Amino acid sequence: TGFHRDQIAAVLSPGVPLDWIIIETDAYCEAAANRARPGIVYFNSMTRALGQGIRPTCIYSNSALQYVDDPLAALSEFAASGARAIVLERTPFLTGDITAHALQTLPRGNADRRVAALTLVSSGRVTQCLQEHGFQVALYRTDRAAFRLGGEIIDLYSLLAVRSATGSTI
Repeated sequence: TGFHRDQIAAVLSPGVPLDWIIIETDAYCEAAANRARPGIVYFNSMTRALGQGIRPTCIYSNSALQYVDDPLAALSEFAASGARAIVLERTPFLTGDITAHALQTLPRGNADRRVAALTLVSSGRVTQCLQEHGFQVALYRTDRAAFRLGGEIIDLYSLLAVRSATGSTI
């Protein structure tokens, strides 16, 4: 819908262009086609967006990475896009060097499905993946004990990754 785009646009100076590319499921993209508006484009994959010549400056994901089949492959694809920064908000990460799969019951208003498959990875693996692509990474806990997976308490994190340049730090 572009909610996050509108939030960011509100703090930018007037006249600063902000093109927003939303990567979503096929069903979401079809439904959104009826609500298209200037500055927002929908694709069902990063590969398809890149194939259209789109080169992002920043990739922003709000509580979505855990819903893709392979979060580390998605992050690698984000990093390979040429973006200078990657921002992940409200994303659950595990501790230790593990990957876990779970099912989540979704609220009634979800258009695509009632149950979603989650793939959770560790913050260490995410950090390593991005560092291997030349990013500096800062990770911040944003919500304690958001939910449980088995006996483990899962916290939500925000992550800022900036493509490294000589002498730059986060």
